[in-house]
Amino acid sequence: MQSQLHNAFGEVTSDAGEGARTGYIGREHDVESDLGFYGVRLYEPEYGRFMSTDPLWGMYITLQPYQYALNMPTSLMDRGGDVVEAADKFSEYAIKESVPLTHQEYVKFVDGKLDASLLRESLEKAGASENVSDLLYLADAEETVVFQKTTAFEYVDEEGTSHEGRLRHAAGNGVQDGVPQKMAFGMTLVPRPERIPSDIEPSAKMFSPDRNIRVLLSPAITTHSSKPRGSITAHEYAAHVVFYLQFRKNSSQYGWWHKLPRVEKRAAEAEKEAGNKKQ
Repeated sequence: MQSQLHNAFGEVTSDAGEGARTGYIGREHDVESDLGFYGVRLYEPEYGRFMSTDPLWGMYITLQPYQYALNMPTSLMDRGGDVVEAADKFSEYAIKESVPLTHQEYVKFVDGKLDASLLRESLEKAGASENVSDLLYLADAEETVVFQKTTAFEYVDEEGTSHEGRLRHAAGNGVQDGVPQKMAFGMTLVPRPERIPSDIEPSAKMFSPDRNIRVLLSPAITTHSSKPRGSITAHEYAAHVVFYLQFRKNSSQYGWWHKLPRVEKRAAEAEKEAGNKKQ
């Protein structure tokens, strides 16, 4: 029997016994090189870095190509050394709960990714659902949408400068220890557009640090929010993500931020549908 404890990036902090072939996130440890064998690349847990360039570095253009899991090992993982996946079940449960109960059995994940074929089947067998249709729209989109449980996050401003931010459940926004505090249980960061609309809401000028769309879900949803986490998740993807993708196709007609009537209306509808517990 062998028992190991690891820090967030996988360095062994306690080791008792012997016999195990696998370690951090279930990957094999190469005895000769003392590195983690992840299939595509070798991993050095002491430094939290891969030993060769990410073959898909173009997907994470704003990050250095040796990083592990976008430098967020408590929310994401990279089991093969190529594609980053969601590491926590919290986000999967939040997505499942964002649709009515009659559709939830069809919300399945394969290696952290939604099964689009089951979503289509749910619309045929369980009836129409705007939230399911929106999820299917995201699953079929070329863009990558990452759902993650977190309070601390990185973003870039309208000039492309990197900053740190934090979600909070106490009333009001502000700055603490130099870090902007945003009163929210959920937040969507979209890639910075080439042309930033002149009428964009100031609080929406926080953009994703890479080319992925990021839906941030605070773990405080379950203890402090008056709304179910599924309602907050539906609000984020059905209102902000979907309308951002439409904005990408027709920038003269759509926006994704709050205070736009169509966004506010869809957000309210999505929250209501997620709260529908009727069988």
